[in-house]
Amino acid sequence: MAMHTVIMAGGEGVRLRPLTQSLPKPLAPLCGEPVMGYTLKLLQRHGIKDATATLWYRPEDVMRAFGMGRHGVALKYCTESTPLGTAGSVLRAVEKPQDTTLVLSGDGLTNCNLTRAYAFHRARGAAATLVLTQVDIPLPYGVVVTQADGRIERFVEKPDWSRVVGNLVNTGIYFLEPEVIKLIPHDAPYDFGRQLFPQLLQLGMPMYGYISHEYWCDVGDPAAFLRAQGDLLTGRAGFSAVDMGQRMLPDGYISFDSYVAPGAKVAKDAVIRSSCVLEGACVESGVQMTGSILGFGARAGYGSYLTEGSVLGNGALLERFSRCEGGRIWPGVKTLPGAVVRTVLKQENGLLCVRGGVASVQDPAQTTMLAGALLQVQKAERLLLMYAQNAQPAYALWLGTLGSYAMHEIVDCGRGTEGMLSYAITQEKADGGVLVTSDGAILLDASGNRLDDAQSAQLQACWQRQETPCRSGQAAKICRETNCRGAYLKYLADSVHSNTGLRVQVRLADDYRRALAQDSLWQTGHAVAEKSELMLLQSGNRLRLQVRGKLLNFQHEWLLSIRALKKSGAPIYDTQGYGAALEGLLPMDDSDACRAQRAFLGDELLRMLLILRLFAEEGVETALRTLPMIVHKTIEIPCDMRDKSRVLSALLSETSPSVQGGLERRQSTACAHLKPDPVLPLLRITAYARSAETADELCDFFDQGIRKALHRPGKNGSDRMNGSS
Repeated sequence: MAMHTVIMAGGEGVRLRPLTQSLPKPLAPLCGEPVMGYTLKLLQRHGIKDATATLWYRPEDVMRAFGMGRHGVALKYCTESTPLGTAGSVLRAVEKPQDTTLVLSGDGLTNCNLTRAYAFHRARGAAATLVLTQVDIPLPYGVVVTQADGRIERFVEKPDWSRVVGNLVNTGIYFLEPEVIKLIPHDAPYDFGRQLFPQLLQLGMPMYGYISHEYWCDVGDPAAFLRAQGDLLTGRAGFSAVDMGQRMLPDGYISFDSYVAPGAKVAKDAVIRSSCVLEGACVESGVQMTGSILGFGARAGYGSYLTEGSVLGNGALLERFSRCEGGRIWPGVKTLPGAVVRTVLKQENGLLCVRGGVASVQDPAQTTMLAGALLQVQKAERLLLMYAQNAQPAYALWLGTLGSYAMHEIVDCGRGTEGMLSYAITQEKADGGVLVTSDGAILLDASGNRLDDAQSAQLQACWQRQETPCRSGQAAKICRETNCRGAYLKYLADSVHSNTGLRVQVRLADDYRRALAQDSLWQTGHAVAEKSELMLLQSGNRLRLQVRGKLLNFQHEWLLSIRALKKSGAPIYDTQGYGAALEGLLPMDDSDACRAQRAFLGDELLRMLLILRLFAEEGVETALRTLPMIVHKTIEIPCDMRDKSRVLSALLSETSPSVQGGLERRQSTACAHLKPDPVLPLLRITAYARSAETADELCDFFDQGIRKALHRPGKNGSDRMNGSS
């Protein structure tokens, strides 16, 4: 194949640290060869003799390691002084493209048939072809949705389980025509997954996915590193390991998928399972290690014990009789004898969870790391901060932490609500905001909306890698804003003022929320009464409306709110996902108007005032009588975590990806959603319809599809859990 070939080799390998603390990710050693060396072997296998490597992090190390080339592939280098993003770096390397450009990663291991993939690209007449592969758990990758002929119709960047719609993921191997390369802006950060490929979809350019069934492994973290190593040693990777390492011990054991460098010192009675011991490392007598990595010159002392996930950086020392239980010891660090080292970065611990812009934290250390990760992801220069009830200590910690980073300005807004903060962000034209709560924080973007799922996943990953921005030599400017409450009340009065006021009782235990609710009622034309058939009260952390002794549920609140908006002539979107059971709604989408309406109706105080205005205009009885009857049914089906994406992929041809995540099926007056549970091993079907029969029909459709994909016989079996309302 004759084409321009670009190897993206600028990665830091943050998730692989401390193994990559002092070397770039493409030089991560796999069985005696840097991982990028296997990429060059792949190119040689398909007749590619020249390539350009894009470099950013420690470029001199990569150039020193590979020189003018290796494995029959001549190398040129293109370095960046500042990161240009994946697409920006490729543009700089190609300059003026005249033919197809092959882009692939220098830090992955694959034996993909590039010749066959290129033939697919040419046969489809594609402007861009992405090489895809099927994985059981697609959370760390970009999920891709294709049509039957391979044409790409949607991307979901690094989703959580609630956003997964299939098991096809992007491998980072692309064939790009010159017209695609020319869309990349010069000398500006630009990314393939987040910017260029969505732009191609918008422009309608032919973009296809080639499904590779050959081996592929993203060597992104210690577990993947060890998996790739084992696959090389056993031949599953499609390449032979450059070096098999030491294989036998007189009185100990080295498993078939472990690599022990020839220059490592290993006691004769050591036990090494599924692990890696690099050059110069030392494993002393009585050591047992499983699923662990010892960096160059690291030492596991006499009688020490290392469990899965443990990593000792270069020159690190785990002293005698110590235990490393999934811990990571940075280069040069020494433990005390008998120490127990445990990690705080295990994803399965669930200590930090960021989903839909809501972060849950458990201790001050997590709060400080979350604040740093937020700045790293958002690159914010001006943030607004507020706190909710009982969150003053955490609020002080947020102010102090953000103030120590390289920010321009922090606006201290004091006590408030999410709706108040959202409005203040748009008025102040800030880069975002944080509402500090007693158990975490609500994170808003520059539009006043909660961070979406992709941003939340990026933030959580950044926190897990302990990435924070550089600290500033000078503290950030902290300003105090005292007019947020008054401006918010005026906004409410302008938005939902009622000409015919109602008498409303307010029963809220929190003084601040009670005073805010009372003032908002007065500002919007209502009166606060000692007794009334209408009552605002607090249930948990939610503001609720009680009508004649009965609480409205959230579904009724939303239906009444959209009726109030519809009377004012505003376009109404299906922001909750059950609007297919109604008439006259626009579907949910990613447009600014839909996102703005989701945030508008997400303000609980504003929603209550909308309902009160509707009650004032139509009368309480009339408004409640107009509530449509919607049958809500939920079914939960047990499903192993590794089967979830396969099931969704099997059902994708008969359904549609939902904006709110998962899959959906719509009829004229009904809809059903299929979503994987984010934590539990089960799939959840939710149906909304005007009749129980239609809801049952939709649930049965998904139920049978899931059972077929899982090869489970029967209908409505005993292993599914039902619930309806």
